[in-house]
Amino acid sequence: MIELLKSLNMEESIATALKKQNITVPTDVQRRVIPDILKNKDLIVRSQTGTGKTLAYLIPIFEKLKESNDLHTIILVPTHELAAQVHKQIEFLAKIQI
Repeated sequence: MIELLKSLNMEESIATALKKQNITVPTDVQRRVIPDILKNKDLIVRSQTGTGKTLAYLIPIFEKLKESNDLHTIILVPTHELAAQVHKQIEFLAKIQI
């Protein structure tokens, strides 16, 4: 994960935060999606549960928050359970101020 984030010129604090969750290697989805999101490309990503989609879009969102306080993001999810999971991940990332 550190290599991917460094290659994208992202702060190491993100990798440090992910290590706290035992996330050290990016998934295929993250490897393919994060660079495009950082380039502001619109994407539709379909992948099985547990393939890292949530972090694939949250990592770039948090990176862009460091660049601008004028960032607005809407995250739509199909179920309350998924909304709770995404919210929990956002709270974790925000708490450690990545």
